[in-house]
Amino acid sequence: MKIGYPSINLSIDRRAGRPFVVLQRRSARALNEAKANIGELEQILQYNLEHNLMFFRIRPDLIPFASDPKVDVDWQKELGDPLRKIGGFIRAHNMRINIHPDLYTMINHPDQQQLNNAIRDLHYQAELLDLMELDSSAKIQVHVGERFSHDKEASIRAFEERFVTLDDVIKRRMVIENENVMCTFKDCLGIHVRTGLPIVPDVLHHEITGGSDGIRRVLELASETWGACDGMMMVDYSSQDPGRMTGKHAPGIKMEHFKAFIDASLEFDFDLMMEHKDRESSALKAYEYLKDDPRVRRGLTEPPAASCD
Repeated sequence: MKIGYPSINLSIDRRAGRPFVVLQRRSARALNEAKANIGELEQILQYNLEHNLMFFRIRPDLIPFASDPKVDVDWQKELGDPLRKIGGFIRAHNMRINIHPDLYTMINHPDQQQLNNAIRDLHYQAELLDLMELDSSAKIQVHVGERFSHDKEASIRAFEERFVTLDDVIKRRMVIENENVMCTFKDCLGIHVRTGLPIVPDVLHHEITGGSDGIRRVLELASETWGACDGMMMVDYSSQDPGRMTGKHAPGIKMEHFKAFIDASLEFDFDLMMEHKDRESSALKAYEYLKDDPRVRRGLTEPPAASCD
């Protein structure tokens, strides 16, 4: 088990990606920002190594406007060497990386322009991981639910039909996550049967949907969707923020809730993404609680399985 957190390190104030506005679509500016982001990512990964946090989610905007045809930047050539260096660091220390595209990167989007944008985004993200020379266990984690339609079955069908048409460089890295609105864990199981996509079980989302299966059963079923080439199953963990709308992550780890989840998960091995607002703080608390768990010790010491690439 590798324990990690998404996107931002608050302890050292490093984000490795910042939103741009349309007026800032300048090639030179985008390239300079990308170089700064890569530098910050190096610092985050070094922090993570020193604190035994071996799983990290890279922001999709690490390379600003990389998928925007209006920005003429040969980022693969300009940034290839530093990205390969980071990939070497990740491999050398047996770390795990994934990317979670933003809300509007949906291959079942009803608008053709938005669909084209989503496919370009996914291709950039897959190319980024390839350029870092990471194997197929470095995943691109997407939601299925199309948020502009109330027809869930049609949205799922569109997702499956378009998935088949994607480039193999995307398909080999894509995994799906259950949601608390449009696509439950049960829905994801059906999609897996028809597409072969691995499922990342999200604990909070499953608790909200109120499915009859407890988290132990969810982990059991999800683990069966991961093949040898996909690496260890990934699990997203958080709890509900009691002061906000349903589905919002709690500011920090609630140890009683976390311990109950760990007790239910003892039969399964997985890499754990802590999705709390305080980022590495909750991940560090989770590591401190689990540091003597044999799954964590294996995650820190055992080399990865042979790559299928």
